Amino acid sequence: MDIIITESKMNSVVTKWLDRKYSNLIPKKHILTTTFTNESGDGMFHYSYGDVTIENENLQSDLVNMFNLSRYDLNQIVKPWFEQTYGMDVDLVQYTTFHCNRCGKYHPTKHHIDE
Repeated sequence: MDIIITESKMNSVVTKWLDRKYSNLIPKKHILTTTFTNESGDGMFHYSYGDVTIENENLQSDLVNMFNLSRYDLNQIVKPWFEQTYGMDVDLVQYTTFHCNRCGKYHPTKHHIDE
């Protein structure tokens, strides 16, 4: 049995999940950038010149594997959540990418993904 989740439901589910897990990050400001870390000091997001990069491999893996978010989805869901939660204007949200030795492409996880 396939379950179909509408776009608005997916947005709501991901936003609630982000709120629960990542709404209390600590901003560490540098001269021109800000890194958002958890209580353990692990970097989760990096903000620079309006761009947000998801730095944490586990967070990134969850967004890709649990929610199947594409680059487009990141900017439709994570961008407004980040702006509202941390009060910063965001132009673009992006994954960190990893080179895949199997296919030669870049993926948002360290493991090969059929795209």
